[in-house]
Amino acid sequence: MPETPQIPEAFEALLRPIRPARLLDVATGVGQFVGLLAEHLGGFDEIIGIDTSEKAIEQARAQFNDPRIHFECADAERMPYPDDSFDAVAISNSLHHMEDLPSVLAEMRRVLAPHADWIVMEMHDDATTPGARNALDLHRWAAAVDRALGRYHEPVWGRSVLLSQLDALGLADFRTAEWASDSFDLNAEAADRMAETIDRILAQAKGTPNAGVLSDEAERLIERIRSEGIGQQPFLLAVGRQRPA
Repeated sequence: MPETPQIPEAFEALLRPIRPARLLDVATGVGQFVGLLAEHLGGFDEIIGIDTSEKAIEQARAQFNDPRIHFECADAERMPYPDDSFDAVAISNSLHHMEDLPSVLAEMRRVLAPHADWIVMEMHDDATTPGARNALDLHRWAAAVDRALGRYHEPVWGRSVLLSQLDALGLADFRTAEWASDSFDLNAEAADRMAETIDRILAQAKGTPNAGVLSDEAERLIERIRSEGIGQQPFLLAVGRQRPA
């Protein structure tokens, strides 16, 4: 299992009471959130992570050797599972990636049993420190590269917009916790790593109409990271129970 980040006690307090028999992680990517859930949930019998990227699913499978954890290629807008087939659903840092979010949420509702658990972790853009703002600007810039390449990737939502989206789910026993770290890296080695990451992302945009603008923004972003450091974007974790239809 991959190494997972240390989470705040408030996150632990929300996750530990949840003990699903069968959990679905939507837009799982390489399985980072699956690893966090496997470590911090009160227990589970099976976790299935789904993503449309075959490459990401292959990477996720290579990182886990727990027989209770599985990864499958599947479309979150048309999930290949019967109604009420999971007693927990989860999604992390992906709501702003969904071109048809209502369809994804509707599918999550469909496959989740009544009174079962929702787990949503999402970053937001209410950053309060220079390091966190630089991390947020890096994400915004990377999203602009994705859009230049024809990929759907909206900017991270504000905290109030995120809470409004979560409130619209109409969950029972709805609770949230915040994670806003003040720590940041301010050294040449960390800045060099970020510059290399930015250069790799920028190379994908070569030849697109916005390549020049993206390159200029990348240079300014690297300068700020070198002078101010880079930290962690703020996160919000929300849990609640599905009401019967």
